[in-house]
Amino acid sequence: LFHLTGSLFYPLWSNILSFTVAINVTLAVFNLLPIPPLDGSKILSTLLPDQLADQYRQLDRYGFLILMVLIFTPLNQVLFGIINLLSSLIRSLLGV
Repeated sequence: LFHLTGSLFYPLWSNILSFTVAINVTLAVFNLLPIPPLDGSKILSTLLPDQLADQYRQLDRYGFLILMVLIFTPLNQVLFGIINLLSSLIRSLLGV
């Protein structure tokens, strides 16, 4: 895309692509949180011993509620702080 548009639009395209990468990295980090409706909970449950994994999987029915509480209460500052920290680390490693 950069080669087709030339250097005229380079700053604009660079900003758009950088923003797109930032959004995708942030969503990926969010999805890897070990909260039951998210994919991170599946990863964690495979890493836990069987007895703990069974107990952890019982949280699945409350996962959406847990996620909503974390998002819509003051706890969201902690949640989004962790997400922001991890996504900033990944973006800096990517050079974005």
